[in-house]
Amino acid sequence: MVYLVRHGEPELRTNESYCIGRTDLCLSERGRRQASDLAAYFSDKNIKAVYHSYLLRAKETAELLSDAKCPVIQVNGLEEIDMGEWDGLTFREIRKKDPKLYERRRTEIARIAPPGAENFIQGLARFSGAVKAIIKETQGVVQENIVIVAHAGVNRIFLCEALGLNYNKVLSIAQPYGCINTLDTKNNCIIVESYGRMPLDAPGEADCIYLLKKYETPDNVAAHCMAVSRKAVQIAESLNSSCSLNRELIKSAAILHDIAKTEKNHAKAAFNYLLKCGYPRLADIVRSHHYLEPGDLEKITESSIVFYADKLISGTEEVTLEERFSKSREQCLTPEALASHSLQYEQALRAQELIFQYQDRG
Repeated sequence: MVYLVRHGEPELRTNESYCIGRTDLCLSERGRRQASDLAAYFSDKNIKAVYHSYLLRAKETAELLSDAKCPVIQVNGLEEIDMGEWDGLTFREIRKKDPKLYERRRTEIARIAPPGAENFIQGLARFSGAVKAIIKETQGVVQENIVIVAHAGVNRIFLCEALGLNYNKVLSIAQPYGCINTLDTKNNCIIVESYGRMPLDAPGEADCIYLLKKYETPDNVAAHCMAVSRKAVQIAESLNSSCSLNRELIKSAAILHDIAKTEKNHAKAAFNYLLKCGYPRLADIVRSHHYLEPGDLEKITESSIVFYADKLISGTEEVTLEERFSKSREQCLTPEALASHSLQYEQALRAQELIFQYQDRG
């Protein structure tokens, strides 16, 4: 197996979005934490060597990821797309500096380069050559795998090629900081098994709070999310040992369930956002905090606990199901809204029944 990794978060000047190519940046504190998560993930993956570009953010990630357990090797050609005169500028500055070129790249990004830069097609040729040379060099080593630490731009265009996607859709390939792309190299072919996934199923509390702030979730909504998380964890801890659930996943999903509350369909918006962040299991739970899937009504799951906990919290205060639903029913002004309300209430009662079956009452 070949694991293609994006480096951890670099140290940026501000929270604005930057165009970063060859600008050399060290890892931020969060980036180092992401690299440590990668080290834990790869600790049992029989890694023979970790390859990286010459850029500091990739080098630091590779060194932390290897945890001194295997060689760390710098390879030319793995560096990020050269962004020329745009490198290091914010996208706000770029739009002001080159408005026509900026707009043109929105539809022709694969072949249109910034002034003095390389385009994605040129970057693909360079990067693909380096990756294939590494794979050729390491072929035939039984039960040992390799990690290549690189960058969002080159990773995306390489994955576009491997997946047979239109190169101009390159930015649709999710590559969050510290993510893993899993590649199989059977029969001289590169097969993408998964891409854009984080090493953990769910972020820790500090990263959940970071995501809430990044999405600009209102403070009152964030406070509600934290209250739901506390209740969800309390419920999970009350269950007997026959009920095996991922408590960290429950805690994080509850914190993030209303991250997109300001959006029209906020459950779907949150699902899409968390997928881009590299957390598919978390995204599924958050998507179902309005309506549970049939399987979540047959046995207790992480989704049913988060769903139920959410229904027991109004604002930041704990309430009964009856209090919560009698109050919300007053806001249902159409038959469709009433039907939706009734379905949620029925599902909440079923989730409650399931939870009561597994609670220790000694």
